[in-house]
Amino acid sequence: MHMNSISTYIRTHYREDKSIKSLWNIVTGARTQQTYFDASMQHLLPVYEIAPGYPFEAFTSMLSHYDKQREHILFPYFYLASEMSFKTLSLLIQASSEMSYGTNRYVPVSNNLIVQSQVKEVIRQAKAHDFNLLQLDFFKLVNLVQDKFKHSYFVYKITGHDVHPRNDEQLARLLNIETSHLKFKLLAEKNYILHLLRNESFHLLNQLYYKVPLHKNTARTYQLINSYSINETARLLRLREHTIQDHIIEMMIKDYPVEFSRFINADELQTIVNLYSQLTYGKLKSFYEHSEVKDYFKLKIGIAYASLMERNDHVH
Repeated sequence: MHMNSISTYIRTHYREDKSIKSLWNIVTGARTQQTYFDASMQHLLPVYEIAPGYPFEAFTSMLSHYDKQREHILFPYFYLASEMSFKTLSLLIQASSEMSYGTNRYVPVSNNLIVQSQVKEVIRQAKAHDFNLLQLDFFKLVNLVQDKFKHSYFVYKITGHDVHPRNDEQLARLLNIETSHLKFKLLAEKNYILHLLRNESFHLLNQLYYKVPLHKNTARTYQLINSYSINETARLLRLREHTIQDHIIEMMIKDYPVEFSRFINADELQTIVNLYSQLTYGKLKSFYEHSEVKDYFKLKIGIAYASLMERNDHVH
């Protein structure tokens, strides 16, 4: 990803009382609950871990690049999730295309075992019902992306029988746009495709919706928290209650179902949602000082909920 293609998005969304270092942690993918929360709060999940290993000095310089031409609307999903779902979609299209021509010898566009396993399962289901359902799903997906953006550039990145994808530079020349603009448009399309896979009704493609895996300890909490209290879960796992609370926030951000209404009432939640929409702070302490709800865990639940609400936006 050309970093200039996302610099404007970051500048538009980050809350200025947060440090440049915390932004860099988001872009390089620091695996901490605090970084997940920072990314969610600032609508920066779509660029979380978009550039692992990117030098801090280069990142600081990159933030000075500003391009007013680009639109900056993305849904709150992890960059990894949109990339993994798109890889799975690409392999599924390639495999089904080759099968329709009776070909079973080809170089797959992804060697990822998770991706390949998922594609095999979807193809198995398509064969068991009606293989044409896949084609109907593909057409529907392309049309929905086209309706949203008035373009569907991702189709140029798809491989099929005797069809080869274009690289970004070739495609930018073909479309007569800057490569950095194209990269952001593709980022936006993939992000929206993930949103469609989560919320739109397809015959088979909804199975391609990818969730970023939970941390190992969070996964253990996830097995218990919907049946036990925070205190009981902490005791069973021999962890601090504060750690269990952090796990719950991670589950919310990574889109794993957790009944958070057990820990905050509706009035408290609405109070925090309203506060989030009014204040531009990035530090939790600043929210605490301005909030009627004097509980850091409830504040984190409310802020995470408010920052992720767009996931439930209707497609149409």
